[in-house]
Amino acid sequence: MNVPLYPPRRRITATLLTEPTKRAASLLAIAASLAVATTGTHAGNGAAGITSATAKKPAIFSAYLGGINVPPQFFSPITGCPQWIGDDGMPLVMSVPIKASSLRPDRFRVISRAGVESTPNCATLRPADEANERHTILLAGPIADLADLPAYVVIVGPVEDVRGNVLEGAVSPPVTIGIRSGPSLVHAFVLNKPDSPPGSSRRVIQMVWQGGVTGPNGVEVGTDQLNAIRIIDCNGNAHTPLAFDDLGDGDNYLELLVPAGVVAERVEVAAGYFFDPLNQPNPATAVQVKKGCRSDS
Repeated sequence: MNVPLYPPRRRITATLLTEPTKRAASLLAIAASLAVATTGTHAGNGAAGITSATAKKPAIFSAYLGGINVPPQFFSPITGCPQWIGDDGMPLVMSVPIKASSLRPDRFRVISRAGVESTPNCATLRPADEANERHTILLAGPIADLADLPAYVVIVGPVEDVRGNVLEGAVSPPVTIGIRSGPSLVHAFVLNKPDSPPGSSRRVIQMVWQGGVTGPNGVEVGTDQLNAIRIIDCNGNAHTPLAFDDLGDGDNYLELLVPAGVVAERVEVAAGYFFDPLNQPNPATAVQVKKGCRSDS
């Protein structure tokens, strides 16, 4: 069988860089400092650390190298794109939901630690494309090399959020290497769910991880994972969530059903309970909840 080969990656030079890429590359130092200085940083794992409470304008919260040399027969059904031998997967978690029609792979550049520029062959909201998700862009293609790992991602074209804001020029924090750290939480916000079960609040917490998560070895999350989570309320008291919702879709979103009367300020997760597609466990991780401390409804 003849296997099509993707064009080789290009080393960055002044002549190869587009103007948007050059402008964005100059922001790398700022992005790196944000990863250290903002609240919620997970030391040593490269997570963005920019929670919903600290981001002031549309931004890339996280870039996570979660799949390396993913077999095309498994990868294509996830991305909806033709994938090739040697393709890798990198979810970008954004601070805002993204307009799907604005996504094109040539609007992204992955820059390696040695300064090699790669362009993905797919950029999609799949599999996290439900109406209350769409913060996560999955990049796929020959964008990672174990001998020269990705450093950061730049948006070099007119990618838009759902309000029409253009994110061109946005630079990711340092790329988290999944095989070295496992996935962290990067975002959490409140959803109103009028049909929530008796005893639970109508304010559900939507957790957003750096990449898709399950229990160990790909099993669905369950009681062990639920008991590893603590919801911290506005008075500093800790609560265990009642249940998960929105399961079985393989994405990086999990909904938490919250006890009635509890208004969440923060979500904390113990290490070693949530696993990425390479079966790497999470570090201890926590984020603030956007729109959390308000009256229960």
